[in-house]
Amino acid sequence: MQRLTDRARQTLDVASLPVGSGAGASPRPPSRDDRPPASGGDARDADIFATIERLAGLQAKGILSAEEFAAKKSELLGRL
Repeated sequence: MQRLTDRARQTLDVASLPVGSGAGASPRPPSRDDRPPASGGDARDADIFATIERLAGLQAKGILSAEEFAAKKSELLGRL
């Protein structure tokens, strides 16, 4: 399990980051079997891209390393 470290040296479990936004989002990313049919893909894709943008912001602030960002980005893009 990959762990991330912020400025205060507290750890953040990347796998616990929600993929989607909004209330009631599951802390675990949906598996391929949990995904809605392809017709709902546009919203899911937008959520993935929004998550990547948030992670890029964390990298820009120095909270994520380039390697941590690249690993999570690759995982998220693999869900498309």
